[in-house]
Amino acid sequence: MMFFKLIAFFLSLFLGLVAKDNFHKVEVREGTLFFENGDEVALWGVNFQPPMSSEYYEMKSRALFSPFNMEAYKKMIDESFDQLEFIGVDVIRIHLTPADFSDENGRLVENEWLETLDYTLAEATRRGIYIYLALMNDFGWAVEHSFGRKYPKKEWMFVPEAIIAGERYMKSLLNRKNPYDQDRLYKDNPAWVIVEPINEPMFYSREEVSEKSPNIEKVYQQWLGIRGSEDSLVEYDHFRYEFTRAYINRILEVFENEKINPIVSWSLNWPRDREWTGDFPFQAAAESESRVFSFSLYPGQSETPKWPENSIDHSHTNFFSYFKRVIQDPLYHGWMLEDRFKNKQARIVYEFEPWSNQNPYIYPLMAKVFRCLGAQVATMWTYRLSGYAEYFSGTHNLNLKTTPQKMASFILAGEIFKKMPRFEKFKTTTDDEDNLDYAYLSYSKRLAWYWDDKTLIHSGDFSMNSSNLEELPDQIVGYGDSPWIQYQGKGLYRLQKLTNQKTPTWELTILPHAKPLSNHWDRIEFAAGGKTVDLDYKTKASFRIRTAKSGKNYFISSLLEKNSEAEKIGNFSEFIVQPGNYRIYEN
Repeated sequence: MMFFKLIAFFLSLFLGLVAKDNFHKVEVREGTLFFENGDEVALWGVNFQPPMSSEYYEMKSRALFSPFNMEAYKKMIDESFDQLEFIGVDVIRIHLTPADFSDENGRLVENEWLETLDYTLAEATRRGIYIYLALMNDFGWAVEHSFGRKYPKKEWMFVPEAIIAGERYMKSLLNRKNPYDQDRLYKDNPAWVIVEPINEPMFYSREEVSEKSPNIEKVYQQWLGIRGSEDSLVEYDHFRYEFTRAYINRILEVFENEKINPIVSWSLNWPRDREWTGDFPFQAAAESESRVFSFSLYPGQSETPKWPENSIDHSHTNFFSYFKRVIQDPLYHGWMLEDRFKNKQARIVYEFEPWSNQNPYIYPLMAKVFRCLGAQVATMWTYRLSGYAEYFSGTHNLNLKTTPQKMASFILAGEIFKKMPRFEKFKTTTDDEDNLDYAYLSYSKRLAWYWDDKTLIHSGDFSMNSSNLEELPDQIVGYGDSPWIQYQGKGLYRLQKLTNQKTPTWELTILPHAKPLSNHWDRIEFAAGGKTVDLDYKTKASFRIRTAKSGKNYFISSLLEKNSEAEKIGNFSEFIVQPGNYRIYEN
């Protein structure tokens, strides 16, 4: 253990020298998140889960990374971060579980999952990516005698012993010295901007308490005795409201006393939670000292009964009307626009994802919904890690290489999220498509694109009526054909203009062809070595540049071959390339 700490410490010194020190502290003012420099916050990202044992056990079930090897796991994390940087992710949310690395009293347990968390946080910081941590959930089984297993999640806010253990666990994480980050305390990390105490707080009904939780039943009966009240559903709701509000304020005070860097957000869960649970969690949050809340959105989840036995391809489901209801109906997410929340609390999206859906229109439309609801941070659940994504199928499936059309949609949705003003009234051009000044999306055409004169992002073949086709854009991220590029490959590509060059120069990255081997919506358990997507790095395909300016010539050279000669490309002609990295020069 001492040897590991020494190695990690010296590595952290090196990483610290090259870390991107461009983070701004986040502040909350009048229901809005601002950076300390005065800019309004707008962060687009993903949930990123290598520190979760449950994520690893998913891999292990497919005979991946088994037996566990820390160096191989770190390499997977590094490769996944490379992909996130390519995508342009601003923030990662890491979803923790106490039973992965804490004992029954809430003290940290040194193991591979805690080390993985250390490494992931340090790597995100080094790469300039903001961090959002959800500290407690019940997706973990690594430590047998953990309070996270001893007390069910629904007891964490009500049972005194569970509350104390949870506080000790949180304080231990806040004050942990990260050996991969020059022994800096977690709470002092400038990249950590949001902390969420409990992922998706949950509650027992009155009937469930009697059957499943003698601990809460005892607390409830004591509460009734103090009030001199009789048991009833009304009293039980008031009990849950009072304890929830008190817990939120108590945890806020803990974090305030710790003088932490991140702001605190409280989770208010998914659409229709108000219908199923009641209004008390929302009223408790509204009347607490909390200034930020989070919510989620999973279109298609409620429309998929008995999953995974009843898998449905929701790529063929039009969710335009669903999103209208999400915004307008108080039982969905319309409650956010009520006076008790609007202009009083900032809001963020802790998780979102279309359920078993690869239709590229849906991410941009979700980004629009989020902005109409006033959200300033959004993190998709969950990014499929390098070395694992090729073996995964089912509900939540996004990866740079294995889902290229969906990834193009995700990237351009991020641009919409940052560009669109908050609290605009939600409306679309039709119930099938939407035209913005700078973007277009269509359910029936399975298409989305974004264009701002310098950047083009598109998720499929499309044409554009534009007179400005003489010059290549500064950046194109695409799948298929656009007004400037014809590409027959089945992977994502990026063409990016380089600055400070004597002649116009672009860097071209062509990602591997993604060939599905199974239905994306079926959660299939494959034997060792079985894949759901084949990534083809060898097949060559036509890549053609088209501009309106005559007499233009291009040269191309491969960055993969150090001594390769430049190949001359004539204007309006095509060249044949395989996945890899290239330079294109205008002559």
